[in-house]
Amino acid sequence: MDSYVEEIEIIKRQTDYSEEVIRKKLMDYDGNIEKVIMDYIKPEAGDDVREKVITKNQTRYKEIRGMMDEAMRNYESKRSVGNE
Repeated sequence: MDSYVEEIEIIKRQTDYSEEVIRKKLMDYDGNIEKVIMDYIKPEAGDDVREKVITKNQTRYKEIRGMMDEAMRNYESKRSVGNE
């Protein structure tokens, strides 16, 4: 338990948890400070910290990138077959 002294001080500065609660949370999260603080900020989130939101523009560019990658793979495979 004494190995968590530094972690307890960090978590005390970021939350209003008592020392007993901090020790329990550190044990629950295997000493991971970030998970303890995220549990304080958003307790219902659990391990899924952020939900990724993709805009329409990001979706378009993802599709374009996918098409370009596929075209490049096709080109490289045709080129390597031609060199053999």
